[in-house]
Amino acid sequence: MRLLIIVLSSFIYGNNLSSLPFDWSGQFGLFNHQGSLLWNNDWYSKSLFFDGTWSVYPTMYGDEIKKDFNFSRTKHKDIFGKNDNQENDSYFKYDQGDYLLDRFSCGIILKTKRRLASFNGFKRTYSGNKNQYANNSYQPQQQSYVFSYKSNEDQQNIGFTLGHFDTYSGFPDGTEIGLIDNQIITSNLNWGNKLLTSYITLSLDQFYQKYKTKHTLSSYHKSRFLIRKNFELDLVLPTNNQNLFANISHNSRSINIDTTVNLKWNNYLIGYGNDSTKIIFSIFHLSNKFLFQTSLDFKKKIGPFVAKINYDIDYKPIHPYYVLFLNENITKKEIQRKNASALIYYKFKNGRISSSFYQINDEEEFWSMIDGNTVNNLVHRMLSLDYSSIIFNNTEVKLKYNIQNSDGLYSGGIKNWLEIGLSSNFKVFDDKMMINLNCDFIQLSYGTNKRTLNPIEMVPDLNSFDIYDNNPVNVINTSISAKVNNFIISYESYNFIDIIYNSINLNRGNSVYYDPTIPDLGHQTIISIKWAFKD
Repeated sequence: MRLLIIVLSSFIYGNNLSSLPFDWSGQFGLFNHQGSLLWNNDWYSKSLFFDGTWSVYPTMYGDEIKKDFNFSRTKHKDIFGKNDNQENDSYFKYDQGDYLLDRFSCGIILKTKRRLASFNGFKRTYSGNKNQYANNSYQPQQQSYVFSYKSNEDQQNIGFTLGHFDTYSGFPDGTEIGLIDNQIITSNLNWGNKLLTSYITLSLDQFYQKYKTKHTLSSYHKSRFLIRKNFELDLVLPTNNQNLFANISHNSRSINIDTTVNLKWNNYLIGYGNDSTKIIFSIFHLSNKFLFQTSLDFKKKIGPFVAKINYDIDYKPIHPYYVLFLNENITKKEIQRKNASALIYYKFKNGRISSSFYQINDEEEFWSMIDGNTVNNLVHRMLSLDYSSIIFNNTEVKLKYNIQNSDGLYSGGIKNWLEIGLSSNFKVFDDKMMINLNCDFIQLSYGTNKRTLNPIEMVPDLNSFDIYDNNPVNVINTSISAKVNNFIISYESYNFIDIIYNSINLNRGNSVYYDPTIPDLGHQTIISIKWAFKD
């Protein structure tokens, strides 16, 4: 049974964003955003900028990066506030699990009224259930380090963040073990000033990546060097419960594979509105082209219901793969995408129910150049229904059902999926210990899949094989944790059905596949300890 699984027990995010793991450790995988495979998108975490060319899986870099993942940098939120709480915080977390899983993360925050400095470190070692991640060295598969400093002084804010991420890991390649050597250094310097009621911020990002792969899916086996620079000027002027805002950004990207390929583009944006209604007009400037973009957000309360509508037309540079490795004669350097979404929800005393609809239109002109007539569906649609409620005091139930057209560019072949989650907590030992129990059930079914994402080049590829069958898949993930003060010990099990089958020596198991190049996930058990401190 070959299939693609979305795991939501510990990998769930807001805004219909979830992880599609190749393994239960978090080493490799893909992101799914509103039913669409995520690729060629820049993203942010902990004030750091990440170029989305060959970096599409924030989970790889550790819990802190995963937790703070976003599509845009948070701006104008408490940047001029003072740290009244001057206590220092520190923590460590250590995990051990099947297949030599060994994860360690630690952090420290030093605070005064006007200064804040922090450091986070993370490392992961993991062989995989087929030893597919072995790198034949003592070096961990993943190491991540982030340092940040912020200062507030006389209505001015200045901050600097530096991150270093080193991936050195085996990667399955048929009967062989490939290799991924990925090194990233990214930094952000920002300055902000409050002038009466207005805000002005300047931000400078520098992203450096050395990416080398040894794999049959790779189009280039020597080191690739990517340098990305991003400069932003942002202005916000509040006027009568509304905000008038403007943004200018300049981007440059240089890729060296044997020769150097340079690309520069700008965005000029102006907008007006508030949390309820917002309209944005912008111009995308690339290669002597000035292309018009627009965005509209609308929010309205209708009796007990709240409705939200969003519509975007935007442009971005095409993925470098298509020019560098696929077709050097492609002169078009940008691709247009239209996004529309609608959400309606109702909150009641102990929960919430909502329904959302998403539609993505990809540009036919670009894909026709790449694939000719092989692309059947350039419109992606998804309908999502969500329900959550507190029952029996400390027990919460969550239900989610998604349905989408499975033959789109980035669907991964998924037609619909059902998720049911139960979580409960209670106190024992004279209320000194908190016990948390979680159980998630996921059922997936599949339609006709035309594409999957190349995990090495990170672009949608046509499938030359049928990796799905018509049988739905059922997966159960469970966890239990105990907390005393700031000390937590937990036990997690992934694909619990497979654990049961193996314990009673059933041959069929409940193996989970992504595609034929990725070994089945099987099951995984993890025990972890986390301890946080003050001062």
